[in-house]
Amino acid sequence: MPTTFLQFAVDFDGNGRRDIIDDVPDILASTANVLRAYGWTRNKPCAVEVTLPPGFDYSLTSERKPIAEWTHLGVAPSTEARPLDQSDGANLWLPAGHEGPAFLLLNNFEVIKKYNTAEAYALAVCQLADRLRGGGPLSKPWPRDERVLSAAERLELQSLLKSQGFDVGPIDGMMGTQTRAAIRQFQAKSNLVPDGFPSAMLLERLRHP
Repeated sequence: MPTTFLQFAVDFDGNGRRDIIDDVPDILASTANVLRAYGWTRNKPCAVEVTLPPGFDYSLTSERKPIAEWTHLGVAPSTEARPLDQSDGANLWLPAGHEGPAFLLLNNFEVIKKYNTAEAYALAVCQLADRLRGGGPLSKPWPRDERVLSAAERLELQSLLKSQGFDVGPIDGMMGTQTRAAIRQFQAKSNLVPDGFPSAMLLERLRHP
């Protein structure tokens, strides 16, 4: 945005102009300057893939906890990673439900979301950064048979949950905190894994209670 350019763009190569179109040093430095202003912490990760212990309580995915508490609950990094500050807060996120990989999301993840609010975008940036640093691929593969619900399907899912007595908040097609909590409540009531994931299978279950 023009206002963002005026506030954050950097003439990194010192040629007398700030160019975020054709000048790669200026582009990278300007983007870094935005992240720094939003609170980026150097030498700390943004999203760490983790494994969950048997019998894990998936209702905890709605809570932010110090990493020390997640560790106490048996949540552990999937691969060898940079040491984590046990006092840092983190959210547990299962972007593809319990069948897919799980991540602890730290403060730097929220900083990337200030640059672009899409969680999928932020996760892609974190994973690319880890790979450029020498990290390996995800240890738990993405469930390839799982598809993302369309906007119309997300609205339908919220409407069906509300019609069955669950509080989803505004019916806006956004899978926010209230909707995910409602999904977990429905899943628990239906003897499903309460991971809060809005899957196509869940939508079918709601259509045919």
